[in-house]
Amino acid sequence: MITGASSGIGEATEHLAARGALLARRTGHLHDPATRIGKHGGQALALVIDVTDAEALRAAAADRVRSKWGPVELLFNNAVVMLPTPVEDVAVDQRRQQIDLNITGLVNAIAGFAPQLIEAAGANGVADLINTSSIVAQNILPRFAVYSGTRRTLPTCPGTCASSWALRTAGVGDRAGHRRHRAQGSRDR
Repeated sequence: MITGASSGIGEATEHLAARGALLARRTGHLHDPATRIGKHGGQALALVIDVTDAEALRAAAADRVRSKWGPVELLFNNAVVMLPTPVEDVAVDQRRQQIDLNITGLVNAIAGFAPQLIEAAGANGVADLINTSSIVAQNILPRFAVYSGTRRTLPTCPGTCASSWALRTAGVGDRAGHRRHRAQGSRDR
């Protein structure tokens, strides 16, 4: 599962997907990566979804992907918008757009797919949550105050989710009947 798959890093990772869903809010470029995956023998489901719409994300993406391939084993949370402008010059709607997509969209995607990631970890021993970060999360750059603020939320979110999920999946019996910790954590990139 790749959010923000219509351009940039999300589109560039298409070659890594042998099968999976590509989510984006922009329709124009979304079907090209899905077609290229198909031409290379893979399977892709292109879904036009705005990750800021939690219900649409959960209903359309989570349910459609699950019915096609089973529970999601990897979520590459990559949907972001960056509008570099001095904070005093950023229009209210542009501030809101960055905050909604970069924070709310991130949390919506995690929440929408968490049950499937937990299920996959229980069945397979591992599931992955990858969130795209940015150098501005750690460095101060002129004209990036709003975007930088939204990227600063990333360092704690995946680890917090992973520790919470570990509590829910600990003790799940594997096929051999052993009890072990199934959630292997998350990768924050």
